[in-house]
Amino acid sequence: MKLNFRKWFALPEPDAEALIQTFHASLSASQRAEICLPWDYADETRGLLRRFIANHWQVTRPCVRSDFFSNEQQDAIFNIFGRLLDPTWHASFLQALSDDTRGHPWGQDQSIAFIGTPGRGPWQFLFTGRHLTLRAQGQGSSAFVFGAPVVYGHTSEGFHERPGHPGNVFWPQAIAAAHVRELLDARCQAQAEVDRLPAEFEIAFRDHPSGAPVASFGPEARAAFEALLQCLVQPYRAADRARIFACLDAQGGIDCLHIAFARAPRISAPLWDVWRIEGPAFVWHFQGWPHVHGWVHVASTPRAGQIRARHGAFLFPEHDELR
Repeated sequence: MKLNFRKWFALPEPDAEALIQTFHASLSASQRAEICLPWDYADETRGLLRRFIANHWQVTRPCVRSDFFSNEQQDAIFNIFGRLLDPTWHASFLQALSDDTRGHPWGQDQSIAFIGTPGRGPWQFLFTGRHLTLRAQGQGSSAFVFGAPVVYGHTSEGFHERPGHPGNVFWPQAIAAAHVRELLDARCQAQAEVDRLPAEFEIAFRDHPSGAPVASFGPEARAAFEALLQCLVQPYRAADRARIFACLDAQGGIDCLHIAFARAPRISAPLWDVWRIEGPAFVWHFQGWPHVHGWVHVASTPRAGQIRARHGAFLFPEHDELR
């Protein structure tokens, strides 16, 4: 029987960055030529790659589950994927990825890239696919929490989900947001409701966000809003959750934030399908129609730099479009 020495000695697990650097060292010259790109790499379609985000994209041609990577390397990528998330959310993300790729095995419709070189200056690691972008970055590489925006999403039962989004692993976030709305006084409710919000991919920081200011909330609504923030950040690893709140503190705490609920599209009334939280350097956009997308853009300062966010599929010709 193989003993699990970690169980007995409680050795700390390596963090994602350590695993990423070990994985990078395992790459052959031919692999590096394909998936390792310069820090300032840009192309005509996606622009500066380390600042690009979309709801469905592949950053490089080789998919994780392919002959391009050895079995050991595929295992390493899976371990990195897991370390970028909170362990309590692993099963939910695997379910979402399976549903969103017609039941394909993990890694068949996802790709990775290194932007910059670990140990030789700033770097970023990307894991991309339909409805999911995860990032890790070298120490001090960027003022952004993740290095640039990230995306999550789920289509639980077809492209157009039913009201209430049955089975969607991220819908509890919308339930928590609706609870905040219920606890607002009449004046704040009027401020919070808007006809429409900016398009889901319009996540650049704005000087004048929509919605009701959290600074005006009563004690119950404020507590519910704090619970909502905890609900939103919970899927990510502890280090990234800490960075998010550190960035919020640098902006003035949650009193710098606003929350807005869109009257349209709204298929799940009395709940809200589309809503957004914004601050000076904070955007969390929840798009619940026709299915769920979440767009997350958080930095330590509004002057962190421009990003390029786009809606739609940005794939290479040989990739499965998953339509």
